[in-house]
Amino acid sequence: MANYKKETDYQALIEQAAAAGDYRTAARLEAQRNEKIRQEGLDYGQTSDYAGWLDSNDYGKQIRAAIAGGGSKDEVADLLGKRMDKAGSTAGMSQWVRDDIYDEAMAYLTAQPGLPQYESSYSGQISALLDKLLAREAFSYDYESDPLYQAYAGVYRQEGRRAAADALGQAAQNTGGYASSYAAAAAQQAGSVYSARQAGVIPELYKLAYTVYLDEGEAQMSQLEQLRGMEQQEYQRYRDQVEDLQKQAALDYEKYSDLLARARADEQQAYERSRDALADQRYETEWQYGLARDALADARYAAAQAVRSTNTGRSAAVSVRPAEETPEAAKTDDAGDVRVYGLPGTYTQAEADAMVLSGLARRVRSGGQWIYQLAAVE
Repeated sequence: MANYKKETDYQALIEQAAAAGDYRTAARLEAQRNEKIRQEGLDYGQTSDYAGWLDSNDYGKQIRAAIAGGGSKDEVADLLGKRMDKAGSTAGMSQWVRDDIYDEAMAYLTAQPGLPQYESSYSGQISALLDKLLAREAFSYDYESDPLYQAYAGVYRQEGRRAAADALGQAAQNTGGYASSYAAAAAQQAGSVYSARQAGVIPELYKLAYTVYLDEGEAQMSQLEQLRGMEQQEYQRYRDQVEDLQKQAALDYEKYSDLLARARADEQQAYERSRDALADQRYETEWQYGLARDALADARYAAAQAVRSTNTGRSAAVSVRPAEETPEAAKTDDAGDVRVYGLPGTYTQAEADAMVLSGLARRVRSGGQWIYQLAAVE
């Protein structure tokens, strides 16, 4: 069953609804008009100027939901594009091409990402090692507290005592087992050898301790350099991440700036449509004005013709008219002060009477008086 009426002028109804701001009704009428054109095979173009009003998708609501939910930029861009297409191609929706929702979506799409703050994983170790190096005391050596020296001293004392005992025993054998000063001297001399050896290790142990001190410092410096190297690598990775984010943000801006260009194009198109509509309205006004001027000229010409054709007969017809039927408006001279309602300006009495005789005008009573009125005016 057809959803249209053959005799209905849908275009006129569409224009009336649109003029009243009732775009949804205009959209329904447009759909009926298109169906009528299709079904009846009419030689008219189908339109979709108001079709967007029949689309129930609330893209603005969907955009805000996607933003609030942290949706992807591509998702928001897709919804924004659909909303702009709908608003830009639908009469009465141009104000939604670039509104608050558009601004919110573009801010979301082109927002710079929150850049991470760099925090070194090695700063604590580096600070501790630096403190240790700066607090390091100058080299000093105390052989008495050197465990290695104490070990050497113990061995040499033991060996010295053994050597002294051997020397003392050998000397006693030479004297028949009797102690003597020679034996004591020999024992002392043997023990002194090991005492000298014990003292002789101190310089070597000093050098060894100093070498250990230097190696320890170099090891700490090497460790510090390693930590600094690892920190530098970590920082470089951070910089690479920041640069990647910034590059992506620039690409996003370039990508989604197309939506800005589309919005501007839609605004320009809407402006041009409004200018065209204004031009059409002015043309129609001028056309109607021209028609009115033509009608007035035709009326004046018809009146003049009627005056010339009636000549004296018109005067006789007026003179024999009963006094009580004579229009009050007719009791004037020919100075051009008679109004004929429905026509602009004033006319002479002769012109007004001629219009009545020709059927162009008529006399009617209004407010207790006779007046002249254009025959087409009700």
